Amino acid sequence: MLSDVRWVADADALLDLVDDDYLRWNVRRGARGEGWAVPGATAWTWRGGPRRGPWAAVLGSPATVAALAAVVVAEASVRPQGLTLTASARPLLPEAVRLDAAETNAWEWMRTYAAPPVQPHEDRVQWLRDTDDAEVEALLDAVSPRHSARPGERHVLRWCGIRASSDRTLVAIGAHVEYQTGVPHLASIAVPPPARGRGYGAAVTAWLTRACLAEGAPVVTLGMYSDNDVARRLYHRLGFSCDHAFISGPLIAASGTVRVDCQ
Repeated sequence: MLSDVRWVADADALLDLVDDDYLRWNVRRGARGEGWAVPGATAWTWRGGPRRGPWAAVLGSPATVAALAAVVVAEASVRPQGLTLTASARPLLPEAVRLDAAETNAWEWMRTYAAPPVQPHEDRVQWLRDTDDAEVEALLDAVSPRHSARPGERHVLRWCGIRASSDRTLVAIGAHVEYQTGVPHLASIAVPPPARGRGYGAAVTAWLTRACLAEGAPVVTLGMYSDNDVARRLYHRLGFSCDHAFISGPLIAASGTVRVDCQ
């Protein structure tokens, strides 16, 4: 049973209570939602993105996260359809907080404050135009089924990419997304199989990171699925640090699973 749980009614109150990079760069001051803070864990709810409904994030020490998740599910003004949790808390979740295993993903949140080393092929990276959206969508559908950003979505600001010298088709893409204004988040970095192993993914990531920092961004963040060891080595080499390992998935309600997409 948790004691000393503090409920807060807005993002400002939560951010004044806690010091955590993930919350600092993902929870916008002035945002509407609910928060809970207890020694060892913090939770925040929000209305969800373009592909999912109300959601809650709970992070901190595993046992405390598991207990606080139960508080959030029971007490939130709007019951979250899903949760993002510190990954190691999953085996400790009480029966009242069950995630649909088939819909749950393990992922890692990374950030960097410094420009990465210059990579080969960066001179070939360019900003893409709205007229390239259909080609970007086709590439994502073909090679990146778990992509987190698509052209035209509200938080997606722009795309960059590399084109083949021969036929000008896209051989690498990446999105600049902002869930919080002024905090660039890299998403949907994708390279088709025939073009892999040539450093194009590193070039797009490094170029986009450098461009955002040069424009005055205080940090650049990204998320990656935990089973992608190749991407993890790449991002670490470019200076990104893993700040949190998470799981995200829909809650199983008493009447069945609440079906929504998760990160």
